[in-house]
Amino acid sequence: MRVLKFGGSSLADAERFLRVSDIVVNNQQQVQVALVLSAPAKVTNLLVALVAQTSKGEDASATLAEIEGIFTRLITGLKARYANLADEFLTQRLQQELGTIRSKMQGIQLLNQCPDSVQALILSRGEALSIACMEQLMLARGEKVTLINPVEMLLAEGSFLESHVDIDASRARFAAQPVNEGHIYLMAGFTGGNAKGELVLLGRNGSDYSAAVLAACVNADCCEIWTDVDGVYSCDPRLVPDAVLLKRMSYKEAMELSYFGAKVLHPRTIAPIARFHIPCLIKNTFNPQGEGTLISADHGDDQYPVKGISDLSGISMINVSGPGMKGMVGMAGRMFTAVSRAGVSVVLITQASSEYSISFCIHTYDAEKALKVLNQEFELELKEKKASRDAIISFAENYSIKPQYINSGLEALGTTPLAHGCKLIELIPRPQITLENIAELVPAFRTELDKVPVSRKEEIIEAAEILIKYSGYIRREQIIADKINRLENIHIKGKFDYNAIQSLSTEARQKLTRIDPDTIAQASRIPGISPSDINILLVMLGR
Repeated sequence: MRVLKFGGSSLADAERFLRVSDIVVNNQQQVQVALVLSAPAKVTNLLVALVAQTSKGEDASATLAEIEGIFTRLITGLKARYANLADEFLTQRLQQELGTIRSKMQGIQLLNQCPDSVQALILSRGEALSIACMEQLMLARGEKVTLINPVEMLLAEGSFLESHVDIDASRARFAAQPVNEGHIYLMAGFTGGNAKGELVLLGRNGSDYSAAVLAACVNADCCEIWTDVDGVYSCDPRLVPDAVLLKRMSYKEAMELSYFGAKVLHPRTIAPIARFHIPCLIKNTFNPQGEGTLISADHGDDQYPVKGISDLSGISMINVSGPGMKGMVGMAGRMFTAVSRAGVSVVLITQASSEYSISFCIHTYDAEKALKVLNQEFELELKEKKASRDAIISFAENYSIKPQYINSGLEALGTTPLAHGCKLIELIPRPQITLENIAELVPAFRTELDKVPVSRKEEIIEAAEILIKYSGYIRREQIIADKINRLENIHIKGKFDYNAIQSLSTEARQKLTRIDPDTIAQASRIPGISPSDINILLVMLGR
């Protein structure tokens, strides 16, 4: 048996539904097929918007009408191709599902909030209707169909909106069921059932995961993920024109790429198929003859030392550093226990070999929460450090230096003597000067440094020196960071006909047209797009 999964872009309208049915029927002639479907494109996003609007007391009728329109057009298009399609049954099913959504919306309006169980039910209606349409299409084509109810067959653990499947328990359920030879199996993606038999979701974009789990449960020969690209590329072809299609990848390589931002696969998809050594093939619904990308235990394509480059957007890095961390037992434990207690997921961890710092990456939306709990955890240490550091800086800002008392010492350090008096803080940024060697020339400053607690002296003096020496650089970088954040919020997708903007460079017009970036910030990161090109776009936006 082969498991075939088709995503929303492959099911966007009647024409694409028909193309998917052709692919499935052609495969069924060679080997039995189990089909996993997502909701048609835009439907799940519209359902998410509907829940959000209703929870806020807003009128979501237009959103619901848009969902109804998508499925009405789909049913009409399928009926036009297959006159024997049970369109009345599908229309009735559509109205039934819409009625369920409306009744849940009334409850949400009364509560001014949406319980997770209700949200899970609403968000899964797109997949349910997708399966109903495909079932009737296959019956109209004369195929035999068996439906798999994921709520009954996939035992999931976790919350209503983010669960994972107990594969061993689910395999036992499938093993107890007879196989209907010659039947096409259909299963909605994105959903499972908890121990109480309640519908739960497997996370956004979880249909890939559903397909992998189903493949593991039925011991499939292959799990095929059908999407709108030819396979996995070495990097995003929208941003890198010469990106290479990877014909083969190992499970480990695919897992790493998906986890770190590759959009072709859901991060959790690989684990179930890797466990049972089931090959996974990434194929293009719009180019079914294409070779695609095969993911298996074999590494393949060894001519590429680096298989791919991906990126995660919306990621922040937190760095905890200082000489006082060296040899400090339990420092990492304190950090990550605090972060875990706040419910923050850590994406990446790295530690310097010097043990002076630990850096970790988290989702930007968790940044404030993580900083808050870390500040609470190290409150005493931070207060002590800040007070001592600020005292040093304040002394340097206010202490006056006269040339006749220090010039000989400055010359000995290899730096230019003073022509007139200045504040001590004006001398410290010089590359030849450190807080320690200038303290040897300024006894009062030595006295100030000796006030620093011995246990953290090196760390505190280092922190003060960094702030003094690099204050200008830090301010400039902060300005740049603030500018980038502003640009990330300026959306330009679909707003310009770049070819018509003659003031842009030829290269900029070509690349902006091809890539069509979402934001000004993304446009600025495209190779060949100059600051002047960005300024032109900002002017045209009235900024």
